Amino acid sequence: MQQNQESQQLPLVTEKKSLQNTFRRRIAPALFLCAAILLIGYGGWQLFQRYDATTTPAALPDISKVITVDTDKPEESKPIEDTYIVPADQPRRIKLPTISTEGLIQKVGLTEERAIAVPTNVYFGGWYIDSVAPGEVGLSIIDGHVSGRYSDGIFINLERIAIGDIVEVEYGDKSIRSFEVIDKQTLPEKESAAFLFTKNPNIERQLNLITCGGNFDSTTSTFDKRVIVVTRALP
Repeated sequence: MQQNQESQQLPLVTEKKSLQNTFRRRIAPALFLCAAILLIGYGGWQLFQRYDATTTPAALPDISKVITVDTDKPEESKPIEDTYIVPADQPRRIKLPTISTEGLIQKVGLTEERAIAVPTNVYFGGWYIDSVAPGEVGLSIIDGHVSGRYSDGIFINLERIAIGDIVEVEYGDKSIRSFEVIDKQTLPEKESAAFLFTKNPNIERQLNLITCGGNFDSTTSTFDKRVIVVTRALP
């Protein structure tokens, strides 16, 4: 009886091994090939998205428009700057030579959350239009991105700027107004607004720069700190 049972099991074992061999020889390589094709396709699509996002010439800022809505997907390619024209009495471009940073300036206002809106391009600075123009008597504010999905933002190196460094703002008439860095603070996001909007009584013409800093919170899609640089206009 036992011998009969063993003889019946032999075909089952043989069939199982045959199926295993078939899987190893045919199905497993096919599955591996499909997975490889999917991975290569996904990687190619990611590379295409990166190329398209960073190489297609960006639109120039609309000088008649004030940005009041934040975007979590700012443009990440550079525009053709030579064709950007603004009124003579408005800031056109900002340059921070010591940290190898420069870019065009667009106008930004407040969002519905009563925060200063961010520029539509990682290479733009945003002049807050409810502050004075840079170099005028009072407090002026320019914000900018620290980074985008693929590219570094205009203020990626803002935390590296040093006391005494020079910031230059070019106006529509191509005149240059220079500012000297006198203070730099990295503050928790909730504490940053008070410092940003505070004018130093000892500075007649003050320009504050702000960007994100600290750690990135994926749940809120933002950084937990703000880097703020305080400058004063030079004669």
